[in-house]
Amino acid sequence: IWAAAAKSKAQTLGDFFNVEIIALPNFLYEKERFNEQVALLRQRFIHSISPGGLVGDRKDVQPASGFPLRVEQIWKTIKENKDLDLPALEVMVATFRCEQIAKEKLSSLKLDGTWLAMSKALKSGPVSEFGKKLSSILESYLSQYDKEAMDYEESIRKDKQQRLETEALQFVYPAYAAMLQHLRSTALKSFKTRLEKTVKEKRGDGFEESVDNCGWFGMLEFERGCEVNVKDRLRGDIETLKSNKKAEYKVEITALPHYEFQEEKFKEQVARLRQRFVHSIYPGGLVGDRQEVEPASGFPLRAEEIWKTIKDNGDLDLPAVKVTVATVRCEEIAGEKLKCFTFDEEAVQAGPVSGFGGAVSSILETYLSE
Repeated sequence: IWAAAAKSKAQTLGDFFNVEIIALPNFLYEKERFNEQVALLRQRFIHSISPGGLVGDRKDVQPASGFPLRVEQIWKTIKENKDLDLPALEVMVATFRCEQIAKEKLSSLKLDGTWLAMSKALKSGPVSEFGKKLSSILESYLSQYDKEAMDYEESIRKDKQQRLETEALQFVYPAYAAMLQHLRSTALKSFKTRLEKTVKEKRGDGFEESVDNCGWFGMLEFERGCEVNVKDRLRGDIETLKSNKKAEYKVEITALPHYEFQEEKFKEQVARLRQRFVHSIYPGGLVGDRQEVEPASGFPLRAEEIWKTIKDNGDLDLPAVKVTVATVRCEEIAGEKLKCFTFDEEAVQAGPVSGFGGAVSSILETYLSE
């Protein structure tokens, strides 16, 4: 154990511990001698810093009477060193317990009987009221989390709840995608059937109009299938995020003419849009309606003021640039590599794959080495 411990320099176990083995007489056959030896050993504990005691040979050993002063000095050192000063106990307890409760609920969700049955059924076709059932399952576990974590710090409780919800949605996403694939296939078949029927009947509508009409009906059918889907929940989260971010972002959709058939009008509108970027802070520009918007010429002074505010506020002062850059870049690289590694569910369902383990190991090693 000592050999495996991290040490700043060459140190021996004896620098920190006295290792002694004490042999005692047998308790059953030499009870009197056993009691005598135990009494002697007890005295070595009681008078531990005296000669012959357990730490009698140690330097800088202090008697118990000096303990309060020693503790005061230790506490002073902790308060002066931010690396040693721990957060409040209630914060640590709330963090630990809320994480624990969230993990329990996520594990229970993964083993939920209704969920497992739905996942199995999705392999052969769409599931009736999929979104309604899945939303009910998610709400059940989120409400359980709320009930068990309600007595802990509110900000921490909500943060862990948000993380639980995100992880739960990520977990159910493959099933959600499979359900959408079923709906898409159904809508596509419906589109083909309707279009073939329209063409055979030779209705007065032109071919393009027939395609548009059939496509519209197909999309309508697809959207109806999605109405009670988890898609609504994801949309709701996005809308909530937009409403909370109105102060930071301006969301605008600009429709442009078709590039091939209306090239001249397209170029004119793009030129106007470009001017809105170039003159962004003027009326009609991208942020022309914002308050306290400053021209680019005032950026150096503004940046200096921001930097001063950050340096004066310990909560805003960021870590070293190399740490920040390393964190952001490593997360980006890891995210890119994970996206490249995709799981083909259909291939696995079709049957066993020869050399599967070796192939997967090779793929994983490639991305990890990259």
